[in-house]
Amino acid sequence: MGLIRAGSSATVFAYVVFILYGQANAKLIKDIGATTIDEVNSEIAEEIAGHIPAQRIVGLEAVLGTVFKTLPKNNNGRVGHQAVRYALHRLFVKRHGWYLKGLEPTRASFVGVNGEKDKAWIPSYLQEKVEEHMGKIGMNLQELAALGAAMEDLIRNEAGKRMKDVYEVLQLAESEPVKMTSAIEALDTYAMAYLLSGKTKNITINAPKDTERKLKIFSAKYKNYTEFHSWFQALQQKHMNIFSDTDMVAYNEMVRMAEEFGERYGTFNDVECRSLKKALIAVEGKGRGVGRVRLADFYNMSRYSHWKLNEKVEYLRDLGALDESNNSSPLVMITNYILSRPNCLEATPLYAVCCRDECEDLIGRLERDLKEPNALPDQIAELVSTYESDTVEAPRRLSDGLIRHLEDMGKLHGGKVDVHSRLFAQWMHHAFPRECPYPHQTGTTNPQTADEWIKANGHESEQASEEDVQKILEEACSEEGEGELPWNPHEEHFDGLTPELPTNALMALFLLTSGLWGMLIVWYTSTKAGKSPQQNKIKVLGVLSVALLGAAAIAVDVVDKVVVGAVVVVGLILHIVRNFVLTSAKEQQKCGQTQDKVV
Repeated sequence: MGLIRAGSSATVFAYVVFILYGQANAKLIKDIGATTIDEVNSEIAEEIAGHIPAQRIVGLEAVLGTVFKTLPKNNNGRVGHQAVRYALHRLFVKRHGWYLKGLEPTRASFVGVNGEKDKAWIPSYLQEKVEEHMGKIGMNLQELAALGAAMEDLIRNEAGKRMKDVYEVLQLAESEPVKMTSAIEALDTYAMAYLLSGKTKNITINAPKDTERKLKIFSAKYKNYTEFHSWFQALQQKHMNIFSDTDMVAYNEMVRMAEEFGERYGTFNDVECRSLKKALIAVEGKGRGVGRVRLADFYNMSRYSHWKLNEKVEYLRDLGALDESNNSSPLVMITNYILSRPNCLEATPLYAVCCRDECEDLIGRLERDLKEPNALPDQIAELVSTYESDTVEAPRRLSDGLIRHLEDMGKLHGGKVDVHSRLFAQWMHHAFPRECPYPHQTGTTNPQTADEWIKANGHESEQASEEDVQKILEEACSEEGEGELPWNPHEEHFDGLTPELPTNALMALFLLTSGLWGMLIVWYTSTKAGKSPQQNKIKVLGVLSVALLGAAAIAVDVVDKVVVGAVVVVGLILHIVRNFVLTSAKEQQKCGQTQDKVV
């Protein structure tokens, strides 16, 4: 994000790109997206053969262990296909801020191996090949960690490709160590190519001596370059503090620094993300719902701040950043927008570096506390009320609405709340609206980069025109009072496993079926019995059927058990009065009439 997305205007960026890339007949630091099937198969072979270092697997197991414990398992105690993707997505987001293309848990479809420049097929292909080897019985924690390591290695390979191109451009030999000055120049060139990746296919340099001039242009025009370079120098120092100015640096050490640059860049990028969050919250205001900004205020920020917030309404909608629950006043959801693709750095065709998902920290803490895939509503409420964030103080008393939604989710899932579901993610959005994104239904959004969106939808630009912005500003209305966040009752499970039908639901199904059959038999036999002695049996069967239907209603919480209990008690009283008191009175009356006749 940040340095390009928020920090520079299109004009400045175009100037930088022209200076750096616009010259013909030059050396290239090429687009590194040429990950091949052979390379992917090689990683699969390494994983299956067990060549990934055990220490590395143990480290990944430690990170994955918490989410693995809370994921539903199959009969073999393993997680299924979509649960694997969900866990790996969480892993890379947490460790590096990486959003692997095609690994998103809500992605509806994947581009096949023959897809041209879209590398979304790689995670799916890699996983499917490994599962074929294992017989498709799911994965245990160790296998999940090994698959994560294989995906991580593919990304590290890309860093090696880019550094190889840098060496070629600077006419440095990989087989020989380089001087400290050359090493620093190579790293700065690598960083420049990384930061501008996704904006251009190739970086062009006429000659090694041309690099210094272009680095100077880049550092002068690139917003926040001073802060970035200070961070990058600290990272370099971590590796180079063992060297003196006269020492030589080996190529493999340079590659390792390039790998770590990509793995840790998300920590620097997060500084800019938090700045954007703070700026959006500043115009949040009343009457717009917590964690939301009026579309007019969103656009207006470009007029008095350095933030260039000008995406078209259609693009914001496809990104899942637009709340249109109130048609007269569309709102931009702060967290959804911050985490959207315009604020990501398209580092390579395999992954993007996006803003840190603060909700991951909250969900991770809940998983550590629960150690189960689901929990009672009261238990979750008690824990979450103690969690704090940048914008939420703790401990706090959860609102009646939050408690009610938790209880409703519990009723839906047999008394417990599934923490890996769309409804619970929506509940977390309500509990932490400035940290947790609103989870849309699968297939209702289409998050894409600006270039992808333009190509797919036939637009000339993803940016709203000045006329469109002015119209929205003029038509904007001011609303008072706190807006209520929307609630969509549609349920999905991000782990891909449909929970077993809860015990009370199974009982309800049995009772309901029995009751309906009983009522059918009562109806049929009553038409045949007339006033025969069978009537008493029919009455008993009818009462039993009604009782079964009532029990089924209680089991699925259709009616309150207190209400059913009250009806049963009243029914018993009426039954006693009718069958004992009234019957006794009639018998006494009949007896008196008989005595009169005898006399």
